[in-house]
Amino acid sequence: MQLSSSGSLRAVPLGAAWDVAGNWSKGSVPGVNDDVLINSGASLVISSGVTASIRTLVSTGTITVSTGGTLSISNASTIGGTLNISGTLNGAANLTLSGTNTLSGGTISGTGTLSLAPGASLTSTGSSSISRSFTNSGTLDIPSGTLTASLTNLGTLKGSGTLAGNLSNAATLAPGNGTTTGILTISGNYTQTSSGTLAIQANGTTAGTDYSQLAVSGTSSTV
Repeated sequence: MQLSSSGSLRAVPLGAAWDVAGNWSKGSVPGVNDDVLINSGASLVISSGVTASIRTLVSTGTITVSTGGTLSISNASTIGGTLNISGTLNGAANLTLSGTNTLSGGTISGTGTLSLAPGASLTSTGSSSISRSFTNSGTLDIPSGTLTASLTNLGTLKGSGTLAGNLSNAATLAPGNGTTTGILTISGNYTQTSSGTLAIQANGTTAGTDYSQLAVSGTSSTV
């Protein structure tokens, strides 16, 4: 990893506040020119009212962005480990999520792209939003609530909540959780490519209980 002029800042592997200088190996809170490395075992929290602005981030630890907190990343980064967002993740960076992620009433914004890597997962609950180009190659689960996003699905999309945005499905779309029934709502347009699969569980005549359903409020098409 290329280091900034101030070097890579390695997180102390303790449950700790991001904005406390003593929780960082360099003895200072990372800033906009810093590349941050968080190892497995480290657990850091960005609390309400705290804005953490950095250059890059590589993580295999646990990061929690609390409601009212902000993590801003300016350059391309890969975030593994565990990422829990109920606040805001933003910036110009192209971001790859390669671990286990939750979006609980949180926001992912900014000008970069967002990629959920193969083998990675993102579970969205509450009223959450992703306002950047979003490609899922892992597993995106919307068990409840509404995720406002436009999505290119190259992995698995499942759940019984609502995706508020346009969806292009080139892999697996499974209303419910893939093995049990549910109703997944698309508040937007739905396009299924030739490589896409709509996986429906069917055990009776009642939608959401006996069989799965995809409810689309916009247009539906195949390409």
